[in-house]
Amino acid sequence: NNDPDEGVYTFQVTGTGTAVPAPEILVQQGVTDLLDGAGSFDFGSVYADGDGNTASSYATFTIWNLGTADLTISSLTISGSDFDKTAPLSSTIPSSGSTTFTVRFDPLTIYGKYSTITITCNDADEGTYIFAVTGTGSGTPDIDIWRDTTNILNNGLYNFGSVEADGVG
Repeated sequence: NNDPDEGVYTFQVTGTGTAVPAPEILVQQGVTDLLDGAGSFDFGSVYADGDGNTASSYATFTIWNLGTADLTISSLTISGSDFDKTAPLSSTIPSSGSTTFTVRFDPLTIYGKYSTITITCNDADEGTYIFAVTGTGSGTPDIDIWRDTTNILNNGLYNFGSVEADGVG
């Protein structure tokens, strides 16, 4: 300052800092949080037929944007062949908004199944959000029809021979 009678001029400034708007992802199944890298959902036991119809189990998942900027979902993938996504989801989720997607568990074979769901998004610290889905393919029921020591095959025929038709049981 070049003012001869006020060589030092002091004043205060105040203000409020605001956070840079940023998205923040959270995935839930029902009211249960499925945390990135640690979350898991179990479909339980499902008849292993792999036909995509009668013996399938479905679960709906919600992706929340807890942040202050739009959350952009660039991809959602499911590893393995026993789980698949059946309902679309929105690719842009506004602040405090959500979208859902549905996963079907339709095991092809018996025993335990494990898969990961990977969501790629623009969240700065969770740009790749991963959680597990599990389920068990239950055994295929088998039926054998026997008459004495003869196995009657599917669509087979068993001949009872001659039987007198006298109407008496």
